[in-house]
Order: sequence, then C-alpha cells, then structure tokens
Amino acid sequence: MTKKLNKQRLFEISFIFWTLCNIVLQFTTVADRIGWYGRVLLKDITLIVFAVCLVIIFFLEKYKKSEFLWIIFLLIVSLLSFFKTRSFTFLSIFLFVCASKNINLEKVFHKLFWSELAICTLVIIFALVGLIQNRNSQDVDGISRICFGFVHPNSCGAIMINLSFLNVLLYKGRMRLWNYGLLIGLIVLNIIGPKCKTAIVILCLLTLFVLILSTDSKWIKQTVSAFLKRVPVILIVFSFIGVVLYSKGSTFIMMLNEFLSTRLYQMSYFWERYNVNLFGQTLDIINSGAASYTTQAHALDNGYLYLVLGYGLIPFVVFCFFMIKVVQKIALSKEHTLMVVFILMLVVGFMETILFKIELNSLLLLYAWVLFREDNHCPHTDTSKYSDKRLGRHLDLTGV
Repeated sequence: MTKKLNKQRLFEISFIFWTLCNIVLQFTTVADRIGWYGRVLLKDITLIVFAVCLVIIFFLEKYKKSEFLWIIFLLIVSLLSFFKTRSFTFLSIFLFVCASKNINLEKVFHKLFWSELAICTLVIIFALVGLIQNRNSQDVDGISRICFGFVHPNSCGAIMINLSFLNVLLYKGRMRLWNYGLLIGLIVLNIIGPKCKTAIVILCLLTLFVLILSTDSKWIKQTVSAFLKRVPVILIVFSFIGVVLYSKGSTFIMMLNEFLSTRLYQMSYFWERYNVNLFGQTLDIINSGAASYTTQAHALDNGYLYLVLGYGLIPFVVFCFFMIKVVQKIALSKEHTLMVVFILMLVVGFMETILFKIELNSLLLLYAWVLFREDNHCPHTDTSKYSDKRLGRHLDLTGV
C-alpha cells in the first residue's frame, strides 16, 4: 500500500509539475522576462521528470511479458523519433503513459485541473496589471486579438480547451452552476480576448453536448455515442483527402479553407514540399511566439498531417492505433460524457497540433487503458474521495 501510494504521489507531482512548467515557460510571456534561461530550465526539468518516469517504469512496477514488450517497443519508437526530430513530444507521451500503470488518473486529472486553473488565472491577472507582457496581435482580417499573457491567442485558447474538458469530465453527472459558469465564462473570455475560433466552436459544442447528455434519455445518449465513435476515422481520412481536394480546386474545400483560416492551404503547402518517412523530420514551421508578429510564414496546424510529416509514418500509426482503441473502450463502457470530451479533443486535432502535446492535452494519459487493460470496459470502483457521491456514476481512471 505504501509503495502504491508513493508511486501515485510521485507520478502526480512529476506530471503536474512538468505540465505547469511547460505552460509557464513555453506558452506564456513569463519566458520573455527570463530569456534563454527559461528554455534551459525547461529542458533540465524535462530530463529530470523523464528520469523519474523511467524509475517508476523499471523499478516501482511489475509488468506482464506482453506489457513489457509494448513498453520496449514504444520507447524504441519514441527514441528513434527523437533522434530524427530532436523533439521530446513522443517521448513525453509514452513515458508518462508507460509510467501510469496502477495510477488513478482521475486523481491526477482532478489535481491538474485545479493547479492549471490557478496558474492560468494568475497569468491572466499578471498580464492585465502589467507584471508580464500582454501581447496584442491581428489576424488576416485585421481583428485585434489579446493574448492575456500567453505567447499567442491560440495558446490561450488551447489552455481554455483543456480546462473545459477536465471540468466536464471530472464533474460529469453532477455539473453544478459553477461548472456551467466556468464553461460560459471561458467562452466569453475567449470572445473578448484571444478570439480563438477553434476554442469558441469547441467550447460551444461541449456546452451543447453536456446539456444534451443531462437528459435521462438513454436513446439520445446512445445515439450521440454511436455517431461520435465514427468521428476519429473521418478526421484522419479527411485530413488527407482535404489536401487532395484543395489541390483540385474543390469549391466546398475552398469555402472550408476560408472558414478554417486557410488551414487547408497550409496543409497542402506542407504536403507538397515534404515526403513521408518512417520516423519524421524537422519541418520549417513558425513558432507560436513569432506567429504573433507576422502572417507571412507557414504553419501546419492539422495535428494528423503534422504527425505523418513531422514525426513519421510509424509514430503516426502507433498514435492512431491507441487513439481508436481508446474510443472503442469508451464506447463499450457506455461512458457518454467521456466519449464527447475525447472526440471533441480529436476534432481539435484537425485544427490544432495540441492533439499530440500531452502538456496541453492531458487526455492522452488514457492511452494507458490500451496498454495495460485486458478487459473491454472501464471498471467502476469506489475510491473514497473520488466516489459516486461526488461524481455521479464513478469512472475509475486507474491505469491498469
């Protein structure tokens, strides 16, 4: 019990601390104040946290032979991707996922939600009172966008999306007035400040689905889940078909391109200039900080196409395999709220690369279900503080 408790706390502290450091040092203008030291500090923190994950994996947990082979395979794929791209992205995903066996993810999500909400509130306050830079940028239509202390309006929108998903996931079945207030408040804040179209659309859809699922109709819930579980394949296929149709000048695709702020044009641009290889390559893409000052550079925002071109065919296939298996498990468990939240994050992936960034998409920890669960459902057990009394029908998010 002591060993398990220590492992739970060690994982919680490591993952939440690493996530918050990434948010502050990579996605807020706090980094402007400390300059290059912030990048060095974040790299050192990342290496220390990765070392902790390796200790958890190889010294604090036992695995079946099939699980251990999966872990070795994922680590090899992640390392090969790192050597080709010099990016910690896949290493971070699968180190945290592999380290999450027997970890109650609901507890992790609960503490992450309140920690992230507190940090982001402080960032916005500091920006409004002038303690850190509050950037203003203009989109292609000349509309002013306030970043609220983040390096780019879309970075602010991404944080709001993750907070909203955790808010709904943790309090499903017992959504109170403040939960709805937070959702509406984030939508209003987004409209006033960053004007991130993706965040506004997704948060409105999330609110709508929450209201629909609040009914007692099993037919409605089952219909919603039956439709949503087909969305992942549609998103993957359309990400590539859209590029082909754009090159052929499809009228519908051209109209969709304008609505999506030229994302299909950008996707076509990169698809024509880069070849697909096994373990990825470095793409010539503008970073979010520089994007606040120019509209001339190219950015690949579609997460699925970025996975193929930037990280390679094998990491893309592995990622999508886990993604689809998680959706199948959620469907079998009849966890309708979780289905909505997870699918909406995959929809976000069509428009933003936070799809595969675990520091902005904590739902990637659910990949542990595929790695460690033999059963085809999400078990429901009481865990004292995180029991049915507070969350309605309890969803145990333990990683095994």
